[in-house]
Amino acid sequence: MVFRQIRLINFRNYPYLDLELPQEGALFSGKNGAGKTNLLEAFSFLLLGKSPRTHKVRSLITEGKSEAYVHGFFSNSSEQSVGFNSDGSVYISMDGKMYTSLGALYRDKKKRFIYFGPEDILLVQGAPQERRRFIDQIISQYNRSYFSNLISLKKMLSERNALLGMSTDSVFLDIYDRKISTASYEVIQEREKFISSIAVFFQDIYEDISTKDICVSMRYKSSFRDVDSSEDIYNCLVQNRKKEHRIGFTLQGIHRDDLILYGDGKKIVEYASQGQARSVALSLKLATLSFLKTSEASPIIAVDDAFSDLDAYRKKQCFSYLQNKGQLFMAIHTTAEKEYYDLPVFSVEEGRVV
Repeated sequence: MVFRQIRLINFRNYPYLDLELPQEGALFSGKNGAGKTNLLEAFSFLLLGKSPRTHKVRSLITEGKSEAYVHGFFSNSSEQSVGFNSDGSVYISMDGKMYTSLGALYRDKKKRFIYFGPEDILLVQGAPQERRRFIDQIISQYNRSYFSNLISLKKMLSERNALLGMSTDSVFLDIYDRKISTASYEVIQEREKFISSIAVFFQDIYEDISTKDICVSMRYKSSFRDVDSSEDIYNCLVQNRKKEHRIGFTLQGIHRDDLILYGDGKKIVEYASQGQARSVALSLKLATLSFLKTSEASPIIAVDDAFSDLDAYRKKQCFSYLQNKGQLFMAIHTTAEKEYYDLPVFSVEEGRVV
């Protein structure tokens, strides 16, 4: 999938932009505050329906305007747009058809996207929900049923929590628990499969881009212990009911799972330096990129200030992992970075790209 053209209206500091994109990708050069990050953020919002920087949709709209719009054209003659208003509402158009669910953006499993940015360090230092969100976002791009399960589970868990606070009647809870256990088991299996697939990449990449100070590994931690089937999950839910009636919410589920990252067998989050945490987060993202690149699909890659804390050698190692993985768009800050890539260079100046 090749990203051919992007059009912005009232997005951040871009009142209007219509930019044709080279097939191989591009480098965006400019001063701080010129709009490089905003442009790559628009890529993410168009392809994933979310900003990597903020959850407040209103902040993405140009000051003084009430709505914004991001439109993209792709190599298979498809096009899509994401529009949003100052009240926070978002609407999606795919090839002329309107949708209200972000699920529409995941309809084409060959349209894959990954974003690298300074926020990635939260994958190591942040709360479990940061890692779950990352895993779910990646798997949803190539597994449509996974995304559907996530949406269904979110709704069912909310309704189950409401039942826990209203009644001790087990009949309705049993209906929910059967459905929740089936969908949860499928989600857990997909998460474990994904983590297993990137684990080897993760270890090798960390060795290449770090000082080889620790041996890294990862493990998926489910809140359901020792479950081998949906029936095991169902039994856990039933056993918890008495306590859950008292507290009014579900104690176990995919909403409480985590990806545990280790260094020499110890949890990295408990002792890693800022530099180690940054290298681990980068290794996780680069491992995911290697996984997403297949014979059937090449991802669209956006890189914004993800390597600024690295020395020249480690930057070069990171750049080598980006090569030939997909269509690469990168914000650069020094002329030296241009030497690593044979890509067209665009100059970004005060919300204009030339």
